Amino acid sequence: MDSNTYLQEIKDKLSDTNQTILIRSLDSVESVEIKENKITFNVTDEFSKDTIKESIKEIERLSSGLLDGNFSVKINLIKSKNAVKFSSHETTKKTDDKVKKNDVNKKVQTNEEFINPEIPRLNPKYTLDNFIPGENSRFAYNIAKAIAANPASEYNPFLIYSNVGLGKTHLAEAIGNEIKNTLKYKVMYVTCEYFINEYIKSIEKKTPEQYKNIYRNVDVLIIDDVQFLEGKKSTQESLFNIFNSLKDANKQMIFTSDRPLNAIKEFQPRLSTRLNSGVAADLQPPPYETKVAILRSKCKLNGYDISDDIINYIADNITSNVRDLEACLNRLISYSRLIDQKITIENAKNTLKDLIFISKDLSNVSIEKIIKTVADYYDVPSIDLRGKKKNKSIHEPRQIAFYLAHDITQLSLTEIGTYFGNRDHSTVLHSINKIKNKMKEDTTLSETIKMLSNNIIREN
Repeated sequence: MDSNTYLQEIKDKLSDTNQTILIRSLDSVESVEIKENKITFNVTDEFSKDTIKESIKEIERLSSGLLDGNFSVKINLIKSKNAVKFSSHETTKKTDDKVKKNDVNKKVQTNEEFINPEIPRLNPKYTLDNFIPGENSRFAYNIAKAIAANPASEYNPFLIYSNVGLGKTHLAEAIGNEIKNTLKYKVMYVTCEYFINEYIKSIEKKTPEQYKNIYRNVDVLIIDDVQFLEGKKSTQESLFNIFNSLKDANKQMIFTSDRPLNAIKEFQPRLSTRLNSGVAADLQPPPYETKVAILRSKCKLNGYDISDDIINYIADNITSNVRDLEACLNRLISYSRLIDQKITIENAKNTLKDLIFISKDLSNVSIEKIIKTVADYYDVPSIDLRGKKKNKSIHEPRQIAFYLAHDITQLSLTEIGTYFGNRDHSTVLHSINKIKNKMKEDTTLSETIKMLSNNIIREN
């Protein structure tokens, strides 16, 4: 098998696992060398090198199957044959900052097509007025108001972190909306996933400077969910440079994360230091009184007629996050319109029974509990689910355990793989996607997994 056919076969096999970023990195491989039992991928950028390196075990496994033998994979960083050549004055030290800055601005203005038209936009429904602060969020809310009134003064950068559904995106976008509408500043909001994908495109197009200049040419930069930068060394490096440029230009930056930055593995310390150099705020689940206030505010804003006893019932039983509070409210309103009647406490309890159940605090669910539940149901030893056996009686239950661990716990793919014999994160992801696809076609399997999930949560 020649190297081009080999590379295409690898990409075809990976396409089943939805590893878009890895496949894009393989698309940018300059050449592949196959000699004896060694395979060398020659790449021209650090991002592709880092991305492929993360999945070496998976690529070696696929290679052994394709080429009939045990192969080791090496990633080699080389100079691109199509590297852009710069004139001598472009490589010399900056002598005219003003001219340089004008050049950058001109590039941004004449290269708007570089920005994906699907760039995330600020959601106008997120405002500071409709954010209900409580003991859990008062500190973050007060900082947000101060930034909105006077950006890039005292609290820069601003990092907001919390579990899902507690309002960090609402608060971040609310700041952006307030600054944009009141001060008429240029505000850019992007998700971290978008930020990463655009960086990949800039590598493919060989336009990394254009990519950086787009983010440098703003008054306020908001990046949502920076935890997805984990392990993305080259993208982290790019953000580091963008951060320094914006900081030097006294521009406001806001970042959100689902955890403190020091809890993110493979996150460059110097970038973590930069993002933590302003002020960080942690959003906690709201207390009972704040939940009631949030529900009443939502009802007033949308004209919903919900009695206090129902609002109190929801606030009493939803312990997870604000998003689940809103889900309960929306469920009741939909049901009320369907039956064309006002909701009573009795039919509210019946209508919300599954949401109330699912909202239980799952932070204490252990992966050992998940493995034992799956093993008991399928009558297989727990040790075999963790082991290397690949017979069907073990293989599918193990994939189901992967799926449940990912669905119920907050463990990363790498952490889940560690519990199952140090399996690679790509193997875990492949298994999860396999089960998701099977569930769409096999209602029996779907119901079984739902039952297992309910049992695990119920016994928590």
